Amino acid sequence: MEMQIVKIEKRIKADCKRLFRAWLDPSDFSRWFLPGEKVGIGNVTLDPQPGGYFKIDMMVNGQVRPHEGSYVEITEPSKLVFTWKSWKTGGRDTLVTITFVPEGDTTLITLIHEQLPDAEACESHTHGWTGILTGLAAFFEK
Repeated sequence: MEMQIVKIEKRIKADCKRLFRAWLDPSDFSRWFLPGEKVGIGNVTLDPQPGGYFKIDMMVNGQVRPHEGSYVEITEPSKLVFTWKSWKTGGRDTLVTITFVPEGDTTLITLIHEQLPDAEACESHTHGWTGILTGLAAFFEK
């Protein structure tokens, strides 16, 4: 079975250090992650250190759908790597790598999600991560 990969790029008009920190600060994270989506956000637990665990409870059609993983690499402000497991990955660990590259007054964020089990998981994660990065951009453009 061939594993699937999602790659999404987004330029955001913000400093890469501030963008990087938004992924690790629970109060900021809860404000931009999943804005205006049909999916809500419940409890967020982040332990941002290598080997640290995180859990994001997403509310989907009135049901709590936990998304969880652990931080593999935290290289501020340029790279964040973590495992990602949810009902959409079939309960299997997958790998997300996010890089932050300054470009003038913007930052190019590249998100690569690897080891997805199938095309359906790819499609739902492409939609999800695209919305999440759009929410991050909106958070900083306010």
